[in-house]
Amino acid sequence: MIWGSETDQAVLQICAIHETNGFGNIGLIAFRLICFVIMGWLVITDIKMKHGLHYEKYTVWGEVSTFITFALLTQCSVEKYLAESIFKYNNSGSIRCLFGNIGLAKRASFMFQWAFLCELTLTLLFWSFNLFVCTDLSKMSYEEIRAKLYYDVIQDVDNYNHVIPILLISVEFMVNNIDFTWCQLVITVFLNVMYICLQYMYCTNTHKIIYKGIDWNENT
Repeated sequence: MIWGSETDQAVLQICAIHETNGFGNIGLIAFRLICFVIMGWLVITDIKMKHGLHYEKYTVWGEVSTFITFALLTQCSVEKYLAESIFKYNNSGSIRCLFGNIGLAKRASFMFQWAFLCELTLTLLFWSFNLFVCTDLSKMSYEEIRAKLYYDVIQDVDNYNHVIPILLISVEFMVNNIDFTWCQLVITVFLNVMYICLQYMYCTNTHKIIYKGIDWNENT
């Protein structure tokens, strides 16, 4: 099974919903809700700037996945708050939570792992291409490099989807205790292969190039 035994699933629920670092319950809800709103703004801005949601771009997969992830994690925060606020004591004096949602834990756990790995891949590829392929840093002064980085990261709104998602989800990585599992990594690899197939079909059917350097029509 993808999710393991009942014990594994119980641990998953604890790690995904109940065990967090660095925030109290209200602070956690506020942090994740702010991240959710920021990602919503980013997706909407991207749609307006590029006149639609371009599903053929891996960047869109990353930012939409991060948006969904923070929606689920915000729900996890509310679940955690309710579970710790409303409880009953049994005869032995231990706490029995009234709220338990293994389905939410599974969805949040998988989406976080997928979005985090997706954004890591996107960020590494984009900035490596931007800084080391498209730019000759050896001919630039320190001031010019600093000015370029400031423009690319802060001023160029078009690059926000290569900065904001990885920043937010990296902070979230330090906040939650979701375990990365081999089974879900296999699914993530499968989804990436599906994207490559989608990109191939899109390029060969429309005869358009999605990313510079990858021309499926020329290669076929």
